[in-house]
Amino acid sequence: MTNNIKMDDVKRLVNYTIDNNMTLQENGEVPIAISLEANAGIGKTSILRQIAEERGMKVTKLDLHQMEEAGD
Repeated sequence: MTNNIKMDDVKRLVNYTIDNNMTLQENGEVPIAISLEANAGIGKTSILRQIAEERGMKVTKLDLHQMEEAGD
C-alpha cells in the first residue's frame, strides 16, 4: 500500500505539533516527539529546515542509525 501526503500537509502538521508542544511546556507538561519516516531523498529534512527558518528556530539533526549503542 502506498500512502501519499502533500508537503503542505506535513508542514501544517509539524507546525501544529510545535505550537502544541510550546503550550504543553508552558503548562509544565511533557511535549510530544514526532518521527518522519519515508524513503531517502524526498525532502524530510528540507521541509523541517524550512519550517525552522520560517519560525526563527534552529535545527539539530540526529542520525540515530549512526550511533553505536542506545546509550550514546
